[in-house]
Order: sequence, then structure tokens, then C-alpha cells
Amino acid sequence: MSDLTLRLYHGLPAPARSVAATLHGWYLRWWRYGPDAERLVAEARERERWSAERWRVWREERLAYLLHRAATRVPYYRQQWEARRRNGDCASWEQLEHWPILEKDAVRAQPRAFVADDCDVRRMLREQTSGTTGKPLVLWRSRRTLEQLYALSAARTRLWHGVTGNDRWAMLGGQLVVPVEQARPPFWVWNAALRQLYLSSYHLARELIPYYLDALARYRIVYLYGYASSMTALALEALRLGRRDLRLRVAITNSEPLLKHQRAAIADAFGCPVRETYGMAETVAAASECDAGTLHQWPEVGFIERFADGAPAAAQASGELVCTGLLNPDMPLVRYRVGDSGRVADPTAGCRCGRTLPALAAIDGRTNDLLITRDGRRVYWLNPVFYGLPLREAQIVQEHLERLRVRYSPAPGFSADTAREIVARLRARMGAVAVELEEVAVVPHSAAGKLRAVVCELPADEKAAALARRATAGRGTDGPGARPDTGPSPGPRATEPPLPLISVVIPCRDEEPYIGACLESILGSDYPQERLEVLVADGMSRDQSRDIVARYAVQHPSIRLLDNPQQVTPTGLNAAIRMARGDIIMRMDAHAVYPPHYIPRLVAALRETAADNVGGVIATLPADDTPIARAIAAALAHPFGVGNAYFRIGVTEPRLVQNIPFGCWQRDVFTRIGLFDEEMVRNQDDEFNQRLIQHGGRILLVPDVVSQYYARRSLRQVARMYLGYGYFKPLVFRKVGRVMNLRQLIPALFILSLALTAAASAWIPGARFAFFGIVGAYAAAVLGCAFHTALRHGAACGAAAAAVFPTLHVSYGLGFIRGVWDHTVRRHRRRAAVAVLPQTAGRQAAAVQPRDS
Repeated sequence: MSDLTLRLYHGLPAPARSVAATLHGWYLRWWRYGPDAERLVAEARERERWSAERWRVWREERLAYLLHRAATRVPYYRQQWEARRRNGDCASWEQLEHWPILEKDAVRAQPRAFVADDCDVRRMLREQTSGTTGKPLVLWRSRRTLEQLYALSAARTRLWHGVTGNDRWAMLGGQLVVPVEQARPPFWVWNAALRQLYLSSYHLARELIPYYLDALARYRIVYLYGYASSMTALALEALRLGRRDLRLRVAITNSEPLLKHQRAAIADAFGCPVRETYGMAETVAAASECDAGTLHQWPEVGFIERFADGAPAAAQASGELVCTGLLNPDMPLVRYRVGDSGRVADPTAGCRCGRTLPALAAIDGRTNDLLITRDGRRVYWLNPVFYGLPLREAQIVQEHLERLRVRYSPAPGFSADTAREIVARLRARMGAVAVELEEVAVVPHSAAGKLRAVVCELPADEKAAALARRATAGRGTDGPGARPDTGPSPGPRATEPPLPLISVVIPCRDEEPYIGACLESILGSDYPQERLEVLVADGMSRDQSRDIVARYAVQHPSIRLLDNPQQVTPTGLNAAIRMARGDIIMRMDAHAVYPPHYIPRLVAALRETAADNVGGVIATLPADDTPIARAIAAALAHPFGVGNAYFRIGVTEPRLVQNIPFGCWQRDVFTRIGLFDEEMVRNQDDEFNQRLIQHGGRILLVPDVVSQYYARRSLRQVARMYLGYGYFKPLVFRKVGRVMNLRQLIPALFILSLALTAAASAWIPGARFAFFGIVGAYAAAVLGCAFHTALRHGAACGAAAAAVFPTLHVSYGLGFIRGVWDHTVRRHRRRAAVAVLPQTAGRQAAAVQPRDS
């Protein structure tokens, strides 16, 4: 992808990026999976049981064909052999040992010269290597080659481990699927064509990883594929957070060696086996690990030679790998130096899995370091810095947080503009650092002859300090993109004011499936437990909710169980607030779970801004794995389902809003404006927030504070809930004296327009056309949004969404119409239900005059 195309892509909104990724996915599917896909997979599996003799014969025949084609049809090799003949060299090109070692520089300098002259590159797929050695290459493959390669991949990386192409999977890779400078989720795109969630490897800061983990759960990922280092970062954070809800079938690593501690962490975090693969974009060698732990070669892909000190390595000794690709006869790479070293296993030793494929005993793969930014972010993937630039080799060295050194060996065409481009690309990924360019004849290699493209030589204390600053920033309100405080130290903690006491109030009724997880998430908060109290107001639950809370209260003195005999949310909230001792009151919902940073970040936002109420975004999760439940969760996060409710659809930066679901207030807010209106069985937070705004208050939505809310599981439940929301909305309008948002009128106006045009069609001819026009437009919108849901969550979920969207709209609209009749036309005149917070020592309660309702 060119820089211009990439900039245009990054300028798209997040949903459009997923659409673009899906369209590209369909393009790739055409190249990779043809009508013979199933047959090719079956043949690949059958070859896994071939005898060694049968493999020897096959390899010799394939190698003879490839060498003949390379010497006679490929310009680069043909010219070499013609020159050798002119110089009197009579060596036969039929013998592999007569071919010279092929270096990457030769392929990089003239890639078209390696394409057979009977091939048209316009009919081939152009790809580029990842550039882990600092110099990416351009490659071309035919559709036939790709079909064979992906059949092998399906057979030996998926089917070996019980997953198929129909399973949802996540890829942790180096593609720039979102801008590197992006500081808010999503840090991924959903490729519906490949059923792939592509996760950026550039945003794996500790406080951002919970978003990744939430995405794995939300997209119902079955298996994970990608860099071992990136996967380990996810795993370690999942273990730290105690996330045991992420269970995968298998995790498959690629592109770098899998270390023992990495395997253990990934397996523990995701409850699955971890399998290693070996390969490269040039497709001259490949291997994958079986369930018995053997790294089996794919003989169809390439023939491997090993060299030590310029001579063939001993049978069991480690040696540099030189590979001849057998799979791509249209761009053959003969005796290609891949830059790795390794050992082959004893060919006479069998494997417990029963497969007869040859095996690799060990691979010494590339081990690039990660770098640390000034604000403590870990950056795992910097190879694209050098993509498309005239360089032979390059290496990034970090010796200080404020400075990077780039060693490079220039190729023809290198200029001052190239140097400026390197600096700009590095700063885009690493922040405002000094970049020193050092031209060298040859970039230093390791003793084994390998190039490390990224080297971190930060002093241990400097590295630790940067990571500590990042962790501290993560508990504040600076957000992912903030810079660390570089000013003087604040001094000893003993001089700091004590943290405020937080009272968490939770209304609860019949929440047996959820209340335990809710309390566990609060107990796992980063906020000191001795500065927390949790008050659960139970509405006389008919299930085991009370017993669950009571058991927690016995084990944790900070938790108290209160009675709410009126059995509605506002009375429960008010009862808990009256009993609260905290300086800050924080409302939570029993139907949700909260990340460890939830409480400290909201408290920091409340203390450091002028807001009177702060809250976060809701990530809506399905109650179970049925299509209806998943569709309900998707609809409640979709603009067509909930309009511009920012706390549901998300925002990219803090903003003042009209409403948030779970508030966080200084205690004196309730003495100023009173408690929740107990007439508001539903929408009590809506009415309270509007009352707060009328008293001059401000409500702040904090985008990087995200709770996970479990939606209702059936259409009947969601219809009942939205009927109630609609019914009480006119009462909110009447109490606050205005309509807050015109979108809240649309469902009722939609139903009334249908009713009026249907009734008028008997007398007014045009009314019938208006009726069908409204129905048609609405149906088109529903189907379009259902299709969008299907792209993200699967066909079954999309089909269910076609029923969920109308259920939301019609239920809300009918409830609204009934509410207008009851609360406005009939207008029951009752005394207001706004309660007053009792005065406590040291606090003066402001009088709140009752209002007519």
C-alpha cells in the first residue's frame, strides 16, 4: 500500500476501515482459495504419511523441474549461466551444489529479473516481505501457487489443532490497520471475508491492552495467530487483570522464535496449547508444530541446506539455513540465504503424532528487541520505517529514551529526502525523539551472521523509570497519548493528601448471573480497598442475588447489603446514598463488570476537572452466545439502534454530554440538587442529569474508561425494557421542561406516521404511497444495518439484528406514545418524588422545593 493510499485509509472512520479490510479480504480470498481448495487440503494431509523414500523421489523430481525452469526461463539465472558458459564453466545447472548462494540484495535490487519470462506480473499477486532484516523485498506469486500454499496452511496450522476457516480468529501483526498515533480504540479492524480480527501490534501499552482483551471476547475469537512477543504482552496483562473469560482453542505464533516463558504465559492466559510455526514471505521454507511438540517441515515448500563456515554442516550441528523454494516456479529463489540458523532432527526418529514429515530440531530465528517511548509505550514493530526506501540494510538502536540511532547502508537513489523520511517515520511511531543517522558500509551482524533490525540498549534504570511513568499515567486521566510529567518530583507521599473515601452504590434485583462478577471486578480495582465501601441495595430479589451479596459481605467488610422494599431503582439508589460515608459517590450497575482502572480514573477526572458528574463508555456484551443475544448487544452499540448516545457508541476524546449511565459525583451534588426522583422507575439518571445541568452542573464523558455491560438475552426482555424507557421519557421532558434531543422523538413519530398514513389511505390516494414509502425506507435501513452487523458478527447475528432493530424502535415508540397520554394528557398530579440528602456533620444541605408532577 502506498503512503498516499495508507493516509486515505487512515482518514476513514473506524467502521469504514473494517469495510475496506473486508473488501480487501474478498480480494485475497479469490487469490488464495479456488474451486480445488478442498482437494488440495486433502492431498496435503495424505502426503503427511508418505514414506521417506517417496518424499526423496518427489523432491528430486520437483527440484529438477525447478532448476531447469530457473536456468532457462528466469532472466537473472539465465544470464548468470550464459556468462559462466562464456567463461568456460562447464558445471551442470542440474546439480544444486553448482548454483551460487543467492543474497537478498540481488532479489531486492531487481525483483522482476527473478520472474519467469513466460509469466505476466499483471496477472500475479504482488506482495512484500515484512523486512525483519531491515530490507523488504517485492515478490510475485501466481494464483495457483497461492492456492497450494494456503491449502498447506489450512492442513498444517488449522486442522492439526481443531480449527477451520469458518472459525473466528485474531491476527497480531505489523500491518498499519490503524494510525500509529491513534490513542483511542479500536486498535483493530474486522475483516469479515476472512473472519479475521486484525489487531495492531503498535498499541500494546499496558493500559490499552484491556481494550484488546475486550475485543477478543466481543468478537468471540476462537484462535489467535501472530507475533510471539505481542501475544505474550496480551497474555501477561490478561493474567495480571485476572481475565479468565478468554479461552481459546489454540494460539499459533509466527515470525519470531517462541521462548519457553512466552509459551507458558500464553498457555496460562488463554487456557490453550501454544504452537510455533516457521516460515518467511519468500516461501522457501516452512514448518509447523504438531500436538507432540515436533516442528515438522513442509517439504512441498522448499529444500533446506545448512552451512557452517562455508561448508555443509554436520548432521546434528547447527548451521546457517540456505533454502531453495519448490512451491513458486514462477519466481524461483535458488539457494537463498534466509538469515536464520538451525538444526534438523534425526530423520530416523519418528514422531508420536504419527506423521512422517521431516522435522527441524531448533531454529535460531531473528530476535528483534522492542523499544520504549518517552511515555513508556512498548513498540514491537518498526520494520515499516524502511519500507520502499533505497537502503541495503538498516538497524535502529536505542541507547537513550530521547535519542535513536539509525545505522544504514544506502542503496542507489538515497538522498536527503530519504533521510528526512526515515526521521519522520520514526517520530510518527516513537514520538518527539532525536534521530541520529549513521551511514555505514555494512550494518554490524551478530556472531552467527544475523542482522538485528531493532536493538534496545537502554540502561535498565532508565527503561524501568519510563515503564513506571507509563503505569502511573495509566491510573490518571492523561490518557494513552499523554506525555509523562518531566517536572520536579512531587516529594514524599507522606505529604500528599489522603485519597478520598469512595462509596459505590449498586441497585440490584434478580441479578444472580451477574452480581458476583460485578463485585469481583470492584474488589479487583486498582483503587485502595481500604478507601472503598460498596453498598448493594437489593430490591427483595427472588433468586440467589441476596445470598451471593451476603456471602461477599461476610468475606469483605467493605461490602454492605441494604434492603430496597420498593423494588425500583431510584429508591434503591437513594437508600444507598443516604447510608454512604464517602466523599465521592459512584453509581454502578449489577449487570456490568468494571476494569481495574475504572474507579481511579473516574475519581481523578472528577477531582482534576470542573465537571460535576463523570462517567465512562459502555461496551455492550451479549448475555449468552445465541444469535439473538449477540444481535441485541450489537444493536445497543449501533447508531441505528441507539442514535447518538455517546456513552454507547463511544467518543475519541473527553466531551461534555447530556447523559451518562453510571455517574460519579462529589457528595455535595446531592445536597445541592437532591437525590434521584423516585417517580422515575426508569430514566432516573436522565432526569437527574438534566436537573444537574439546570443547576449549572457539567457532565463529562471519559472515553478511555470502559465498563462491560451485559445486554438482555431475549427479544421479550429487550422489548419490555425499551417500552419502559419510552414510557418514562415524556415524564422526563415534563419535569425538566424541555425536549433534550430530537432523536428521542423519532420512534414515536415513525409509529404515528405509519398509523396516520395507513388510516388516511382510505380517503387520500397519496397516503398509501407515503405509507409504503415510509415502510420501504425503514426496511432498507434495517436491512442495511443488519448487513453491517453480519459483516462484523456473522450471518446468524445479522439475521437476528433484522428483528432486534424494529423491536427496539417500536417498543420505545409505543411506550413513548403511552407515556405522553399518561404523563401529559391525563397528567396525574402528585407531589414530586425528589428526595433530600439528610444533613450530616460538617455538611450543610440545601433545601430543595418539591415540585408538582
